[in-house]
Amino acid sequence: MIRVFGTAFNLSQVVAFVIAVALTLALFAFMKWTHTGRSCGPTAQDHDAATLMGIDTDRVYRLTFAIGIACVGAAGVLVSPLYAVYPTAGLQFVLLAYVVVVLGGLATWWGRCWAA
Repeated sequence: MIRVFGTAFNLSQVVAFVIAVALTLALFAFMKWTHTGRSCGPTAQDHDAATLMGIDTDRVYRLTFAIGIACVGAAGVLVSPLYAVYPTAGLQFVLLAYVVVVLGGLATWWGRCWAA
């Protein structure tokens, strides 16, 4: 237990939170400041226009799928010490994730972070 200003925090929760924030910032930096990350937006907006601009859209699709799978794996690893693990354990988070996407909007990073 970690106590800060009279509030007790579980060490595994603090570690999971810090790692999640670090991974979120790393993903944001990748999407904002790399050529590959910046090519994800145009590919999502218009596949044909992105192809005409010279973006390898198949590569972008493979990369974004791999990033999504990595995020789900990291979330599973970070959440597993905090909750019981069973085959349908993730269903309790599906509605929350849906609400975050709807409230935050599909277009902005900061909107999704604010809604979470």
